Amino acid sequence: MGLLNLIDKFIIKFGDKKSALDLEKNTQKIIIKNIGETIFLKQTHSSNGIILENNIDSFAKEGDFIFTKTLGLAIGVFTADCLSIIIIDQIAQNCTVIHAGWRGSLDNIILNIIKIFLVHNSMPKDLMFYFGPSIGSCCYEVTAEFITKISNQKSISYKNNKIYFDILNYNIMLLLDYGIKYNQINLDNWKCTFCNIEFCSYRRDKKSNLRQYSIVKIIQ
Repeated sequence: MGLLNLIDKFIIKFGDKKSALDLEKNTQKIIIKNIGETIFLKQTHSSNGIILENNIDSFAKEGDFIFTKTLGLAIGVFTADCLSIIIIDQIAQNCTVIHAGWRGSLDNIILNIIKIFLVHNSMPKDLMFYFGPSIGSCCYEVTAEFITKISNQKSISYKNNKIYFDILNYNIMLLLDYGIKYNQINLDNWKCTFCNIEFCSYRRDKKSNLRQYSIVKIIQ
């Protein structure tokens, strides 16, 4: 997984297991040494986050998304099965990075962030959505109780008497229902983290503290 340069205004990076960091050992110095100066939050599996204008230490604040329009400020999230989403607006030059677990997804974290973009002079048609690796519907087994929480049953499938949740499709359907077009959604960086051993997976490697990162930065 590498860098994507988008009209020379943004840098996007989706990491993998080779470049992953150990959550138990992460400090600001280790982050800077391994991936450069990047701001992460203490993630809480929520739909909350922060709007960031100035540099802060990683883990100084809690939340599951960071929104910024500040030039040169690298922002990121860590994942290991949860879905990472990066949204950019090349016109208004705004961006966000999202850690979308099932709780955040069901709380419409992605739609809540679109509202923040609109407040900061973005228009829905100018937003681009980049989805990073997450556990796929092939492997995300859930309980019968869980599916009672799901409003969109199209994201639920059944196989061999087991129930599976498609967290990627759930978020995409939220966007499409909102009015976002297919050509605004980029899935080039998505793979199932459980199936592919090159990615960190909490469900597969429960004892591991390794997490891959997703990062975005405005460069001009």
